[in-house]
Amino acid sequence: MRFTAKLLSNKFNLSLLGNDVVIESLGWQNCRNANMLYFAGNQAYLEIGLNMPNVSVLLTTQALAEKNKATTKTFLISEFPAYTFTLIQNYLVAETEFYFEKKESVIQSNKIHPSAIIATNNVYIGKNVEIAANVVIYENTRIEDNVRIQAGCIIGCEGNQTVRYEDKIFFTKHGGGVLIEEGVEICAGCIIDKAIFKETTTIGAYSMIGSFSYIAHNDKLGKRVVLTFKVGIGGTVTIGDDVVIGSGSTIRNGISIADKAFISMGSVVSKNVGVGEHVTGNLAIPHEKYMDFFKTIR
Repeated sequence: MRFTAKLLSNKFNLSLLGNDVVIESLGWQNCRNANMLYFAGNQAYLEIGLNMPNVSVLLTTQALAEKNKATTKTFLISEFPAYTFTLIQNYLVAETEFYFEKKESVIQSNKIHPSAIIATNNVYIGKNVEIAANVVIYENTRIEDNVRIQAGCIIGCEGNQTVRYEDKIFFTKHGGGVLIEEGVEICAGCIIDKAIFKETTTIGAYSMIGSFSYIAHNDKLGKRVVLTFKVGIGGTVTIGDDVVIGSGSTIRNGISIADKAFISMGSVVSKNVGVGEHVTGNLAIPHEKYMDFFKTIR
């Protein structure tokens, strides 16, 4: 089904200002999909959307649309843009094939434990993949060859993304997927969320995900990344190749960790980490700086 600004305008009783254009994706400021619907509840976020060439439709208030009407972009009008955006997203995920056309799952491995639960549709499992007891794999998951998933893992579930409206909190359904590249090892008890929009949460080739680690929606892990044990990564984090993250570390959502970085165990990382940088502590700072400070208090 072809989705346009006018179709959504009619479906959700929204005013339409500008041309009726095709909407191929939804997303936020870090998304780069073409012909995207983007919402903004204030001028600062609206200006971000106005300057994004991939945004074709802006969901915002009447006042903000009038203030910025010189643009060639199309506006959908709502006095509660964040809430309306969530309603649109949930409708597209639950009631349409906007994100994925349903196709029967393809399984090319015979090394799957009988207690594993694999979605009937939209799962691909490559050759020589090992899936242990009580693993759950949801729709829109692709697992390449020679991957090993140990007991109790959950792949492709929905993460915590909510919006407040009046006195309630509403959940945002996830329409994206998970891509696990060749040779990945996922130890017992890990959780990997699917992406929210038209993208994947990606685990790069030959990475090793330690037991009880959590990887949130939209994360991109490069090749040969090591999460040692019980690592928590917030949403929309980009991690380069050959990164090592120590046990018990927490990574804030929306940041980047460059190639060959090293995160000491127990660190809380709240800002970007550069190429080859070693950070330590809560909040994490360069390791040598942390150790110099630590020596002063022992």
